[in-house]
Amino acid sequence: MPSPDPSTLQAYTAFTPTNDPFEFRPLFDDLPTDIPTLVKVVQGLTLHVMWAKRYGLELPKSREVELKLRTVHARTKATLDLDPSPLTTPRPLEKRLVGNCRDFSQLLAVMLRLKGSPARARCGFGTYFSPGHFEDHWMTE
Repeated sequence: MPSPDPSTLQAYTAFTPTNDPFEFRPLFDDLPTDIPTLVKVVQGLTLHVMWAKRYGLELPKSREVELKLRTVHARTKATLDLDPSPLTTPRPLEKRLVGNCRDFSQLLAVMLRLKGSPARARCGFGTYFSPGHFEDHWMTE
């Protein structure tokens, strides 16, 4: 496989209004640099909406608004509103921001970009969730 074009890699380290944490950038400074640990950090901040009940958590209707937060800035603010601890501190389930796979992948991509690693959130469609149904699914590349 050929190496990516340098301008492409540069694009995957840049920020847009959607993925820039803006004034919250300093909160990401002390994050680890290795991917497995960053994944754990993301998992400690975010609760997948489809998994809440499996963890025994009944989400109040008022928490559904968190699924509509699209920017990393808004999601970071809401995360801190729930629990102002450092981002490296895993939250109890009820203090994690509700999200979906897009939110997990976007946050990980931002963390990698802030560490200088080119990264992006990618969307595809899988039939492995419900056979015969193409469901969108996001991951970090």
